[in-house]
Amino acid sequence: MNTGATNPNWPVDVNTTATYNGMTFDSFVQEERGGLALVNGIVYVSYSGYVGGCLNYHGWVVGVDINNPTNVHAWTTTAVAASGDMAA
Repeated sequence: MNTGATNPNWPVDVNTTATYNGMTFDSFVQEERGGLALVNGIVYVSYSGYVGGCLNYHGWVVGVDINNPTNVHAWTTTAVAASGDMAA
């Protein structure tokens, strides 16, 4: 039943829960860019860096199970993109 109250374990802090191959998500250099996708009970969020001021960042996709938000999935690029590395 939807009461408007915050559900247990929400909101999810991806800084402490999203990891991939030893890398940890860092919201200081990431920005949510795309729309959200809900597929089979998992909400997916895509992230990239801030234009021109994002330091070193990876592209990320984070998935959170809507029925068990402690179950967080994460994938990231392996190459690091640095601020100022944009093509002219």
